[in-house]
Amino acid sequence: MFVKRHTHKLKIIVNEGSSTKLNYCKRMSKKIITTTILLCTILLFALSASCNQSADKKKGNTSNSFVQEINEQQIISGEEWLRSIFLCDNGKGYCFPDEEKVTTKRYYQYFIETIGIYEYPMFETEDERIVAEKAYKDRWKDIYPLDEEMSYPFGRGNGTEAGQKLENVIITPKSPTNFTVLIDFGDEIKVTTDVMLKPIDNSYLVDYMKTIP
Repeated sequence: MFVKRHTHKLKIIVNEGSSTKLNYCKRMSKKIITTTILLCTILLFALSASCNQSADKKKGNTSNSFVQEINEQQIISGEEWLRSIFLCDNGKGYCFPDEEKVTTKRYYQYFIETIGIYEYPMFETEDERIVAEKAYKDRWKDIYPLDEEMSYPFGRGNGTEAGQKLENVIITPKSPTNFTVLIDFGDEIKVTTDVMLKPIDNSYLVDYMKTIP
């Protein structure tokens, strides 16, 4: 009888130990699953952030390339237009353009007013000159430089006319609408002009120019 009771007690102890071990394993399994889920979540978040950064970078690079391509097209377009105004009617060589046709109305008016006040003044009195000069400055001070010595279009001389043959024209782009134009008038007369273009109706007009000494 003693042996039987001892055996029964031993079975109970063993059963209790198995139950404890089973509970411990269940708890450990839950912890492992939770930790795995957490690690997977972190990994997925990191991958998502990396993909978003790559996409944003690619998008930025694409946008920059697009803007650069547009700028290059504008430079080519502006340069081609500027070169075309110097082409002779017969398509051979370079000729001086009709400055009134290739400039904006406001720039040509500014040019006419400038030489009318400072280069060929025709005022009967000093008071007339003062009034005219003040009106001139008030009108153009926020648009163009108020130089008392006006640069003639493309650095031409007084005797230069539209259609006059030129030895050579060299155009150098500085920006999509800014160029330097070197004109060889012949007889060792070469003039460099800084030219600003204004886009108008899918074309261009010269909106400012100044001879570079």
